[in-house]
Amino acid sequence: MLTAAELNRMREDVAPSLPDTLIVQRATHTADGVGGQTTVWAAAGTMACRVEPVSARGQGEEIAGSREAEPSEYVIHLAHDETVTPDDRIVYQGETFEILDVIDARSWDVHTRVRAVRS
Repeated sequence: MLTAAELNRMREDVAPSLPDTLIVQRATHTADGVGGQTTVWAAAGTMACRVEPVSARGQGEEIAGSREAEPSEYVIHLAHDETVTPDDRIVYQGETFEILDVIDARSWDVHTRVRAVRS
């Protein structure tokens, strides 16, 4: 079993593997004056991250016919104590990603992982 100090050292070791930053956006809903709502996305925080494409081939690329296609799903790694929900969205390098799932930590939660697709 790991001690709290060992787990904290493992979390510190993960930090250098998060070389990029992203912005988490949260929706707010306001009345539109005609019985509906308007959704406005606002920045809720900036976080260190690593973004990895997921593919059936395992190499970050998918084949569409005879040409390579953009990956459709990504795993986004964050520090262990960052908070995101499937209701949030992520802006990374000017592109918006919809969150599919926040992957539950099992043992030794040294980072938070998010499944997302580019919108």
